[in-house]
Amino acid sequence: MSDLLVIEWDRSHLLVAQGSARSNSVKISKAVSVDRENGGTPGELGQSLKRALSTSGIAAGEAIVVLPRQLVTIHRVTLPNISDDEIPTMARLQAATRLTVPVESVCLDFVPLPLKAGENTRDILLVSVPQKYVNDVRTTLQTAGL
Repeated sequence: MSDLLVIEWDRSHLLVAQGSARSNSVKISKAVSVDRENGGTPGELGQSLKRALSTSGIAAGEAIVVLPRQLVTIHRVTLPNISDDEIPTMARLQAATRLTVPVESVCLDFVPLPLKAGENTRDILLVSVPQKYVNDVRTTLQTAGL
C-alpha cells in the first residue's frame, strides 16, 4: 500500500504525518509540525508547509486533512423513507432548519445510514464545516503543491 499523508489542522500548528496503514497496524515513517502561531494568509501557510515537507523529505500528491472537532457539526437526521435521488434535496432542507448559520456559508455533506427493515424512515448523518475554513485549507494545500 502506498504512503498516506495526514494533516491535523490545529489552531496553533499543522501536524503532518506520512505513513502506511495495514489491516491491523499503522506505521508512521515521517512527521513534521508547521507553526501557525504567527497567523498569516493561507498562501503564506502553504509556503511554510511546502518548505517543511521538502526539508523533511515528505512527498505526496494528496493529503487527508483532519479538522478540529469544534469546526465540524454533525447531525443525525431522520427522513421519510425516500429514494436515494431525493436525499440531497432533503438533506439541504434539513440543514437549513438545524444549522444556526446560513446553509450557503457552510460546506455540507451527508451519508445515508443503512436502512432498517420494516421502517418507514431512514437516517442520514449530515456534516457541515464553515466554508471559510474549507477555502483556507484548499488554498494552503494548493500552495503547498498538494
